[in-house]
Amino acid sequence: MKKQQKDKKVKKDRREKLRYIREVSAEQRGRILLSCLTGILGVAFALAFIYATKRVIDTATGITDDNLTHIAVLTVVLLTAQLLCGAADTWISTRMQIETGNALRHRLFSRLLQSRWNELERFHTGDVVNRVEQDTTAIVTLLTSSVPAFIVTSIQLLAAFLFFYFLDPSLPWLIVAILPVFLSGSRFYMRRMKRYTHDIRNSDGRIQSVIQESLQHRIVIKTLEQGERHLDKLDDLQDMLHSQVMGRTRFSLSAHMLVALAFSGGYLTAFLWGAVHLSAGCITFGTMTAFLQLVGKVQRPVFDLSRLIPSVVNALTAIDRLLELERLPAEADGDSIFLASTPELELKDVTFRYTPDDRPVFSRFSCRFPAGSCIAIVGETGKGKTTLIRLLLALATPQEGQILLIPAKHPLETNHTVSPQTRKNFVYVPQGNTLFSGTIRDNLLMGNPQASQEAIYQALQTATADFVFHLPDGVDSPLSERGGGLSEGQAQRIAIARALLRPGNILLLDEATSALDPDTERLLIKNLRRDCAGKTCIFVTHHPAVAEACESIVRL
Repeated sequence: MKKQQKDKKVKKDRREKLRYIREVSAEQRGRILLSCLTGILGVAFALAFIYATKRVIDTATGITDDNLTHIAVLTVVLLTAQLLCGAADTWISTRMQIETGNALRHRLFSRLLQSRWNELERFHTGDVVNRVEQDTTAIVTLLTSSVPAFIVTSIQLLAAFLFFYFLDPSLPWLIVAILPVFLSGSRFYMRRMKRYTHDIRNSDGRIQSVIQESLQHRIVIKTLEQGERHLDKLDDLQDMLHSQVMGRTRFSLSAHMLVALAFSGGYLTAFLWGAVHLSAGCITFGTMTAFLQLVGKVQRPVFDLSRLIPSVVNALTAIDRLLELERLPAEADGDSIFLASTPELELKDVTFRYTPDDRPVFSRFSCRFPAGSCIAIVGETGKGKTTLIRLLLALATPQEGQILLIPAKHPLETNHTVSPQTRKNFVYVPQGNTLFSGTIRDNLLMGNPQASQEAIYQALQTATADFVFHLPDGVDSPLSERGGGLSEGQAQRIAIARALLRPGNILLLDEATSALDPDTERLLIKNLRRDCAGKTCIFVTHHPAVAEACESIVRL
């Protein structure tokens, strides 16, 4: 029973991988076919060139009475055609690599952005970036290089076999006898290489995670004097990677040495066979020359096929890792729901926990936020203030109860349960520094790409971010990663201005004034009460001054 279940799982996994490959290669199948045809044409010209050189030598030695000039010109033409096919194939492959890579990264990035917030939190961002960059490259190599190469080299092997048979019907069967040994050895080789590659890719992801996280928190590392500890952590991971890579290299070198030994034996066999037959007068010198060239045309495809195994293994491992991200549940799709007037917000008997084993953050929690009210949410750390914001934004979904947007009384409007489609009704300012690299204008336009200059200036004024007007480049001042170039308080006010450009009528400010001095904080709240009159303002805060400025307080 267990074996049947395992076999069923393997078959299902195989079908899923094939489906994934078909999907990501759909737009490039025409070019993949063209690349294969170009390669096959190159093989035809290469074999024709070998036959032409045989005729040239036979004509030069008097075995045949062909026109030497004509045969020589034909040889040059065939060689030129072979080179042109190679150049065309390189052009097609390069274009396929770029376009397939771009499309695959776009597809994956889109899936990540559409996935549920809490599902993606299980992965470290460094590991995710590693998968987006490195694993997509492995799949692109499979589709644009390995697959065409496999088809072309297989046809080259078959064509060389037939050419061998044309020259001497007895020797080609040696190739047929060797193939089963090669195929059985390649299966063992692939299994071992897949294990090595999977471990190496995971180590790569962990190393990138450590580097990325350390650079993001380098100030903390400096002030805690933990630089050496983080370097030691990186060294330990790199030592593990070194051991894994060297283990794979030793195994790969052993396999390649066996292949090289077999090739050398094959060439020696062909050479001695040709020498014996030449001395016996059974073949011409031109035939022996063609025969030795054909040995290369047989050995090269076999060698190329063996070299394809690591790239196939890399791609299979990459598909497994990317499918983990592709399988992440996506948010519910649908048309955006925007309420022109400020709705009332109501939570009814809401129960929520992050995982089934966690204690409930909320248990049958109910609360009302009247339209146009200004309310503070306060409570001890860990009581669920930020979780409440996530529930309102439908980043998390309650296990029980409802969260409703209740429109202003209108016969055509009904209540709406909060969902990803209702986010347009909210204006959210998260905790901490949430600015992106670019310019201040770039960051502001994320709130509303169509915002006018006047709207931008008004949002900055309301957010007490008028310091921007005094910068040398104003709103076009450049920012580095995480708003580098601004203080924490300045970055916070830019984030508030960005949010104010959103069209929603419910403002959610999660510790949005934590980095502001008391005077600036009071001015900001005053501006919000004045310029956002009629909108609902919900402050998550630890500051008593903010809570006192609100109409009511919700204690968690």
